Amino acid sequence: MKRGEKMYLLDTDVIVDFLREKPGSKAKIQKLMKKGIMTTSFSFYEILLGAVLSNRAKKNMEVVASVFSSLDIQSFSPMDAVTASQIAAKHKKQGNWPGIVDTFIAAVAVTNDKTIVTNNEKHFVGVDGLKIKPW
Repeated sequence: MKRGEKMYLLDTDVIVDFLREKPGSKAKIQKLMKKGIMTTSFSFYEILLGAVLSNRAKKNMEVVASVFSSLDIQSFSPMDAVTASQIAAKHKKQGNWPGIVDTFIAAVAVTNDKTIVTNNEKHFVGVDGLKIKPW
């Protein structure tokens, strides 16, 4: 890992735990920050959608904007698309496809050699080349 490079890619569920102030989540995030953290545009989308659909949309959008302003967000690249198509094809054939968003998140992690931090390990098990750190 090069200096300044991010090692961990946070899955949506990890960010949700942090936003909801789940006990221990802040300390875990701070520990991961020492190695560098980032997320994907897909997790950003999922968090925004949840905020917009909530009963306190305006307040929640402000909190989301604040948190994401200090978090690197990795966009989806053409190489990520190639990786995602391979992941989806394999898992659809096996009958254990986790869905498009988790496929895209896994592809970003694999293509960029990041360790995904998640509480939904079952969504990512069996993805070739994916490193998983349980939340």
